[in-house]
Amino acid sequence: MNPAEHSLSILSCDSAVFISDLHLSNDTPQLIKRFERFCSHINAQWLIVLGDLFEGYSGDDDRSECIAAVDSAFAGLHRRGVRVAIMHGNRDFLMGHGFTTRNHAVLLDDPCTLNESILLSHGDRWCTLDTGYQVWRKTSRSLEWQNNFLLQSLTIRQAQIQAYRTQSKAAQMDVLSSKTDVVDCDVLLEANKLECTTVLHGHTHRPSDRPLYTDAKREVRKVVLGDWDEVDEADGAQQRAVSCARYQDGVLTTFLV
Repeated sequence: MNPAEHSLSILSCDSAVFISDLHLSNDTPQLIKRFERFCSHINAQWLIVLGDLFEGYSGDDDRSECIAAVDSAFAGLHRRGVRVAIMHGNRDFLMGHGFTTRNHAVLLDDPCTLNESILLSHGDRWCTLDTGYQVWRKTSRSLEWQNNFLLQSLTIRQAQIQAYRTQSKAAQMDVLSSKTDVVDCDVLLEANKLECTTVLHGHTHRPSDRPLYTDAKREVRKVVLGDWDEVDEADGAQQRAVSCARYQDGVLTTFLV
């Protein structure tokens, strides 16, 4: 099944917590524990993950220790009545119906609107100066590519994803930082098209909260969530604060955890 099937383009709620870019894997046990603690303290109707929950995702038949831990955390949220919504990132776009079904979660389109006023996205769709990445993004999101990839054995898929990750990191060393950031005029164009006054995204690992556009009649706000990457987990590096967001009673605020 195409992971993009059965996704939502519009979401309505009174309260939600937003996170992005956790990049969880079997190599980040401390980060997984941090995520588990975070989930245990959520007091909202929804937890909304705006992409890259995992560092890599090979398909819904992948039941690694990391994915099992996330399943357990989401099960705890379900027991407490907290719903989970997930958007694909550039690392975990193969999450599909199997993952969402067993976790009582819903998959969000990219972009998606919240209460018709907040535009939600992972953010990589707006990194339009990085034309090479945009070609890869279009290819890897296609039904043909995904079906062919998922026909391979899990072991082969995992090896290929590891190779993609290594190649991506090497390529980023040769790309100007401006090319890996979102292009604000493209963000604003989509916000205007959907009549949203706030944009919330992740992906860039450049947390911020600032006006995107202001004139005498309106303001469009842009909030960028932070990543959860550890500096050097193997050496027990001190955890740094992560920028997250909360929506409550019509107000979006940012906070650190």
